[in-house]
Order: sequence, then C-alpha cells, then structure tokens
Amino acid sequence: HYADTLNREPATGYQKAILAYEDGDFKTCIGLCNEVAANQEQTGSLFLLRGAARHQLGETALAFADFNEAQRLTPDQPETFHNLSLLYFATDKLGLAYRMINQALTLGNEHPETVYLLGNLKYAEGNYEEAIELYQLSLSYNPKLFKAHVQLALLHFQLEQDVQALVAIGEA
Repeated sequence: HYADTLNREPATGYQKAILAYEDGDFKTCIGLCNEVAANQEQTGSLFLLRGAARHQLGETALAFADFNEAQRLTPDQPETFHNLSLLYFATDKLGLAYRMINQALTLGNEHPETVYLLGNLKYAEGNYEEAIELYQLSLSYNPKLFKAHVQLALLHFQLEQDVQALVAIGEA
C-alpha cells in the first residue's frame, strides 16, 4: 500500500488520490485529482492517475483526454503510451494500440504490462505462438505477473498443450 511506503498518513492530495485508487474508490480518486489540478501544478502523473480511474469507471472519452494530456506533459514516459494502448485495445482500435505499444517499448523496453498487452494483441489476431513468446517475455521481466501466467495457461490449454498449461498454472 502506498501509505506504507510513506510510513505516515498521506500528506498531499495526490497521495490521497493514489490511496483512493488503490482501494478501488475511483470516484474519490477523480475528485481528489480534480482538487489537485485546480490548486497545484498539473503533472503528467496526475493526469495518468485520473485517466486510469476514469477508465475503471468506463469513462473512456474522459480517460482518453487525460492520457493525451499526460502524453503532452510527459512525452517521454512509457506509462502514458501504455495506458493509451490499453484504451485503444479496449475500444478495438488495434492499429492505434500497436502504435502506442511500440512507442512505450521504445521508451522503456522492459515494461512487463506492455509486453503482456502486446501478447494479448497477438492472441486476438490468432498469432498464438507469438503471444506465448510475449507472455513468457513479460514474465521474464516480472515473474509475479499473475495475469500473464493465467493467459499463458489458457492459451496452452486451447492449443491442447496440457503439460505446458499445467506448468504455467504451477508457476502462477
């Protein structure tokens, strides 16, 4: 939990917004982000956080606006492009998702969540062997990325590779 890393109660509105997000209270998170935006310097991190909360609430257009503003403020942050790729993937704009993933990986090539998402894109296209390689690569960056283990196991089962599926489940 973010407050644990601070060893005290959160001191800023932004820190409180992070806690609200982590607790799944996305509306409170958005409200706190709005307060911070009105009273302090607007940062890419602030827009990423608010955009992520909006995405969780299904407010796709507002999430896009926040992620685009984050990209404008911090054009060198792979997380910005990763979040945009998530939205493009969720709205079935796969070409744009690929562009954002490539940009994210150019800026930070060992981002396990982005590599995992690229695996999902390959899976959606039916490129199963490439998807497996990407899920495995994402796990090499973060062996605790549970959803990659699960997706890998499901894909192995789908391909009737039961032994590999059981190995993937065992490693999850």
